[in-house]
Amino acid sequence: MFIKTEAIVLRVHPWSNTSHLVVWLTPEHGRVSTRVKGACRPKSLFLGQYDLCYTCELLFYARETGGVHSIREVSPLDTRDPLRFNWRSACAANYYADLAHHASVPMQEARSHYELLRRDLDALCHDIPRPVDILLHEARVLKLLGLAPNLAPCPACHGPEQSVRYSVTAARPLCEHTRPAAATDTVLTLPPGVLQALGGLFNATETSCFQNSPWGVPLHALNGEKFLLAIFRFFGTFMRLHIEYPMGPRRTLFDLFASLPRPKPLVVGGV
Repeated sequence: MFIKTEAIVLRVHPWSNTSHLVVWLTPEHGRVSTRVKGACRPKSLFLGQYDLCYTCELLFYARETGGVHSIREVSPLDTRDPLRFNWRSACAANYYADLAHHASVPMQEARSHYELLRRDLDALCHDIPRPVDILLHEARVLKLLGLAPNLAPCPACHGPEQSVRYSVTAARPLCEHTRPAAATDTVLTLPPGVLQALGGLFNATETSCFQNSPWGVPLHALNGEKFLLAIFRFFGTFMRLHIEYPMGPRRTLFDLFASLPRPKPLVVGGV
C-alpha cells in the first residue's frame, strides 16, 4: 500500500555504502523507518532532498508486517536553513528530534506529537533557545504522553520556604499524609520554590509566560544556577524512569549550553 504524507526527519543512519535508513515522524502514521537505496550516489534523485529536521512530502510503500518500508518519492517542504547557522539551535533541534523518536510509536497516529515538534523546530529557526525553552518542550512531551506528574503540594506540610521530598517513581510529593515511598523508589529533595516552578512549566502554553511568573517564582530564580539545576535533575530523572530516555544526550546538550557565553541574536538567512 502506498502512503503519501508530510514527515519530519528524526534520524539518518547509514544502511550501506550508498544507502540510508531514514526515520520520520508523520502525523497519521507516527514513526516510520524507510530505506533509501542509492541515496549517496552522485546522480541519485534523493540527493539533497532530506536532512535532519527537514519537513518533507513523503511517498512510501508500507509493508504489512511493519519494520523498514520502501521509499518511492521525497521532496522538501521546509528545510529550516537557520538551524544550520547557529550551533545552539542545531543542538536543541537534534535533541527535540531524538526525544520525538523515543516518545512516538511506529505506525500509530501521532498528530499531536508531530504538531509540537513542527512548532518548536520552527521556533528554533527564529529565536536562540534558552535552557528554559528546552524544559518547556520536555514538559509538553510528557503531557502528550499522559505522564504529567502530580505537583500539588500538601498545604499542611509544604510551605513556600520548605524543601519537598518527591517520589519520582510514584510521581507525587511525599509527606506524612501520603503513603511512604517504597524502598525501590527514586526520591529527590526539591529546594524551596522548585515544586511551584515545575507546576508552572507543565501549565505553561507559551515561553513568554515566564516573563510574568504567574506561579509566583521570580524570573531571576528560574535563571539561577542552583534552581535551574534542580529542575534539570527532576526532568532528567523523571524521563529516565518513565520513558527510558538515556541521560547522555540530554546532559551533553545542557553542558554545551553552559560552556560558552550567550551568542549574538540569530540572523535568519545569514552566516
